[in-house]
Amino acid sequence: MMNSMFKDKLTQLDNALDAIPKQGQLVASMAAAEPSAFFENIHGRHKSFSGLRIHCANPTKNYPCFSDTAHSSNVNYNVMFLTSAVRQSQGHNLVHYVPQHLSRWSQNLTRRHEVDVFWGSCSLPTKNGFVSLGVNACYEPDMLRKAKCVVLEVNPLMPVVYGDTFVPIDAVDYFIQHEHELPVLSCDAPDRLDMNIAQHISELIPNGATIQLGIGAIPDAVGSQLTHKRDLGIHTELFTESMKKLY
Repeated sequence: MMNSMFKDKLTQLDNALDAIPKQGQLVASMAAAEPSAFFENIHGRHKSFSGLRIHCANPTKNYPCFSDTAHSSNVNYNVMFLTSAVRQSQGHNLVHYVPQHLSRWSQNLTRRHEVDVFWGSCSLPTKNGFVSLGVNACYEPDMLRKAKCVVLEVNPLMPVVYGDTFVPIDAVDYFIQHEHELPVLSCDAPDRLDMNIAQHISELIPNGATIQLGIGAIPDAVGSQLTHKRDLGIHTELFTESMKKLY
């Protein structure tokens, strides 16, 4: 039963792309669950839209779709984190940086408009008729439940994670087979300017402080300047290399 249902929903990428409305909202999963087949191919569909908003939290690659300014009136990309992949594209009417709290992103997206499509990644189906959204359980489960249409890229390399990431097959409209390595962020070494900034910041952090460090050379530099501090606490949504060294 499970195999037949999954096979009935398994389709080609172009068929799933055809299901995207000309106008509306599409939300893509983030980070290691980024749907790369979608971002690698949506560029060829830009001219067929007329006001589509695509929300992607922190793109890991500079896909061609982020530099297609010729069709900026047809589609807009709203990003929550201005990563190096899209930093140069921001401000050219195609990529828009929308800073906000990650914990409230789902609420903000659905406050005024419905989500037309959620496009994410998942594991291979289990024997009892479920797929796992894998390593991402941020806004993805909530967006999947609220979206009118759900598309998942099935990646055999996506780990099965139990909990809120478990999704019944009948909750998905389209499955696409797309095997690829999960995206990984490289750690750039801090330069002299980064270290100077970090030195100033470290002087403001007392012993016993609770810290939160983001991704990038400057946060890593800050962490390297805190090794002489004592009794630091960490309150964070991510754990960086510099935090590992502090521990």
